[in-house]
Amino acid sequence: MRRGARGVQELDYLSDPDAAVRALTVVLDVDPVAEEHPGSSHHPPSTAHRWDALTLWEQRHEGR
Repeated sequence: MRRGARGVQELDYLSDPDAAVRALTVVLDVDPVAEEHPGSSHHPPSTAHRWDALTLWEQRHEGR
């Protein structure tokens, strides 16, 4: 996506997380803050990419 370009980019649950972060960074015009979360017996390890009021959770399903 280019700044000033008109169009819509579709992102879904299985989209590449790096591509989603790049696209949202362009649209929001600010870099996200990344917070690492180690996970637990109930939640997989993840990274929270935060732009003010928007958070994109990138879960990493490791092993089984």
